[in-house]
Amino acid sequence: MRFLLDTCTIVWWCFESARIPASVREHLQSPQNEAFVSVVSPWEVAIKEKLERFSEYPPNLGDRVRAEVASH
Repeated sequence: MRFLLDTCTIVWWCFESARIPASVREHLQSPQNEAFVSVVSPWEVAIKEKLERFSEYPPNLGDRVRAEVASH
């Protein structure tokens, strides 16, 4: 199965995987499935950081999300 992850799911995956339901985590971790990330997600993270919508996360969240996505 193929998944297109939304921005919040990507952030949760990077920092708070407990917020992702167990069934979804199982699908994402399965080698039979493919997870995709939109090229817009890092841009969206940067915008939301400037609007202080992700203030509960570490600074430079956009950079961390880009690095995490690039490593997979």
